[in-house]
Amino acid sequence: MNRFSYTYYVTRFKDAIEAGDTAQAIEAAEGMSAWTLTTGQERDLVVLLARARDPHFTEYAHDFIDRYIDERHTSFEVLIAMGAVTGLWEPQVSQRCEEVLNILLRF
Repeated sequence: MNRFSYTYYVTRFKDAIEAGDTAQAIEAAEGMSAWTLTTGQERDLVVLLARARDPHFTEYAHDFIDRYIDERHTSFEVLIAMGAVTGLWEPQVSQRCEEVLNILLRF
């Protein structure tokens, strides 16, 4: 078990997301993984990694989609989420894809 509390990692994660610090966000997410990230936190990390063109994007995008599937969404919702996550990497449509993910996570 990690020596820090869940609250410590959540605070570090939120601060890193707000600062756009991918390395700190990944480190905090890995620390939080002992307790499990929320789907919203995973989405925030994937969006940050896409904006930064970080090479870890694919790995965390895959984790996000797996988590989304595990939450028992419909096949249609999963396909939309997959398209939106893929689109995050494309600068021309990334903002719209972010909006789509935000809407999907409200359900």
